[in-house]
Amino acid sequence: MGDIKDDSKEAQIVDALVSTIELRDAYTKGHSKRVAHLAAQLAMTLGLSEQEVRDIYFGGLVHDLGKIGIPDAVLLKPERLTSAEYAMIQQHSTLSGIIIDRMDTWRHLIPLVRHHHERIDGTGYPDGLSGEEIPLGARILAIADIYDALTSNRVYRDGMSPEKAVELMKKMASEGHTDPALTETFLANVHLYTAVEESERIYLPNLEIARNTFFYKDPLTSLFNRNALLVFIKKASAKGLRISLLKFDIKGFKEINSRYGLSHGDKLLVQIGTLLQDFSPSSELMEVKDGDIRACRTMADRFFLLYFGDAIDFFEFKTETLLKKIQTETGVEIKHEMIISNYRADQTNTLEWGYLL
Repeated sequence: MGDIKDDSKEAQIVDALVSTIELRDAYTKGHSKRVAHLAAQLAMTLGLSEQEVRDIYFGGLVHDLGKIGIPDAVLLKPERLTSAEYAMIQQHSTLSGIIIDRMDTWRHLIPLVRHHHERIDGTGYPDGLSGEEIPLGARILAIADIYDALTSNRVYRDGMSPEKAVELMKKMASEGHTDPALTETFLANVHLYTAVEESERIYLPNLEIARNTFFYKDPLTSLFNRNALLVFIKKASAKGLRISLLKFDIKGFKEINSRYGLSHGDKLLVQIGTLLQDFSPSSELMEVKDGDIRACRTMADRFFLLYFGDAIDFFEFKTETLLKKIQTETGVEIKHEMIISNYRADQTNTLEWGYLL
């Protein structure tokens, strides 16, 4: 299916609004258009009318407009959301409807975008609709939205393969998440659907660097922070890499701050951060591969060195040399402990790592 074209003034406004959402989060670049494209193809497979297909397509384009109203600290948060934050995210479908209500041409799409997060079993949002109470277009958008979300890369995880996404979506349909019949039709045909023709979107690399710095870097030392450390562990586990994690801190750091002042303590932390950056140059890309070492500061004087790979003897030798250098150049004593050694994690237990950090 080729892209549905509409050169009207309101269609141009919608395109600009969609670009605004994607500018806030480059990792969702193209998401709305892909969802619209997939949903429209499912609608055609179902034999819906040309107008219905068109409505579903444009509903897909605008389904996430309400995210404009969600604060970046919640929308882009790399960690698990709190219940209050999740409740805020849930407002985006309602907000999308409010925005569309301001445009006469698109007002009839409100039921599609408002209800694309309803669940067949009635446990979705915002209105807890169930079964066929949920508009057909919204049920279709929900399926396309989930598939694209599962198969797309995010900074905190890599996208699933289509095969894995299909299996997970079958399970979700059986558990009452999506319409079983529509999901079955979609999954039986998705391999035949054409990919969306991506249009050029606004992309500002410097903005992405600044955004990653905000969420994943310690502002004092510029090392990766706890958020980044958990992302690295999760990505390594997804790739089947072995993980080793060394924790170290400064002996008597509290007393150093009390005796010489907090500014002295900060300078000491920055000095250690500089040595760690020389040891493990940090990348702006949240990627991991065999042999990588990542240096992180999670709190106060607590630092971590994270290694991916089997050469644990090499890692231990490198870190021993590094810690001796830190002690020599800073004049402080370092306490250290290898809390994880040559461990192969899996995605089911990585969220439990937080207590170690």
